[in-house]
Amino acid sequence: VLSIRGTQEEEPADPQLMRLDNMLIAEGVAGPEKGGGSSAAANATAAASSGPGQPDSAIEHSDYRAKLAQIRQIYHTELEKYEQACNEFTSHVINLLREQSRTRPIAPKEIERMVSIIRKKFAAIEMQLKQSTCEAVMILRSRFLDARRKRRNFSKQATEILNEYFYSHLSNPYPSEEAKEELARKCGITVSQVSNWFGNKRIRYKKNIGKAQEEANLYAAKTAAAAAAQQAVSGHDGGAAQGYNMVASSQAQLGGQQQSIYMNLNGDSYQGNETSVGANVQSQ
Repeated sequence: VLSIRGTQEEEPADPQLMRLDNMLIAEGVAGPEKGGGSSAAANATAAASSGPGQPDSAIEHSDYRAKLAQIRQIYHTELEKYEQACNEFTSHVINLLREQSRTRPIAPKEIERMVSIIRKKFAAIEMQLKQSTCEAVMILRSRFLDARRKRRNFSKQATEILNEYFYSHLSNPYPSEEAKEELARKCGITVSQVSNWFGNKRIRYKKNIGKAQEEANLYAAKTAAAAAAQQAVSGHDGGAAQGYNMVASSQAQLGGQQQSIYMNLNGDSYQGNETSVGANVQSQ
């Protein structure tokens, strides 16, 4: 008696199908339900949960496991349908061939060859199912568990701190490693995020220097006003006058900066009046 399963096991396994199977097992989609998915999620969230925002990471970890369970359920449902359809169709063909063998001779090898052809046709469906499932898992991982997903908008307070440092060091907006570490601590972000922010900020400043100068005036006036208020609270004599002088000095200095700006961005020097700055930016 011909065994359908025996015929299938005689064929060598497809290397690509084996890779997909191994990946699905590693991600907890295939194989035993307990352990695989949870451990995969735990390993993937290790980096994400090592910094600020640990509660968010825990929530996302739970959300990841819930969505992974959905993918697992869909995968097993579709795989069961596939195996059932494949076995039913194969059995149907074998029964037809056996019926025909009563009227014409059909060798067992011919039946095995037909079963092999059917299995190969259905294998393409299995491959597509597993490939789609792997892609769904990868999208899920990149969305919830990839450490790079932290490229989200900073809080308003963090943006204020970074902008204040940038405009107070406008002549050389390249913070040292110590300054980056301090800014990262104050903002609750990583040092690499601080570096990326300053790199992007320098590029934006160079492309739109007019608007950036207005923003610089705003932050300078804000800083001067804060310093004046601090002096007034401290009770030093002449604090108010000193604060007024500081604001006036800052405004005068910024007014002069509009006429003569010096900035070193990405290795380029910008100096001269407003017309020359515009020409330099346009030439870039």
